[in-house]
Amino acid sequence: MIKKLIVNGETLINVPAVKSVLVELGLTDSDADKAITDHNSAKELEAIRAYRAPLLIEADYLVNIALDNGADIAPYRQYRQQLRDITQTYQTLKDVVWPQKPLLPQASA
Repeated sequence: MIKKLIVNGETLINVPAVKSVLVELGLTDSDADKAITDHNSAKELEAIRAYRAPLLIEADYLVNIALDNGADIAPYRQYRQQLRDITQTYQTLKDVVWPQKPLLPQASA
């Protein structure tokens, strides 16, 4: 479903992402194709963000643990930034190459 679509100045909510329905509502073939492509792209980005969300929480935890242990936090902040930037580089979840998570230094005995 397309969450919000404007057709002939009218805002439509939750419109099926089906070309024949979009054309019937008044979109041209090319506008219907674009609306479906935009919808599919938005769904892919939502999937990337959903997969990334727990990784960002873990990255925040790693930064805090590194701070508590007096370790250099730069690699952990860089990892977190790479996660945040992932949607600027990749457009589909299957294509994403996730950054390598830095390991926390082992406590000395």
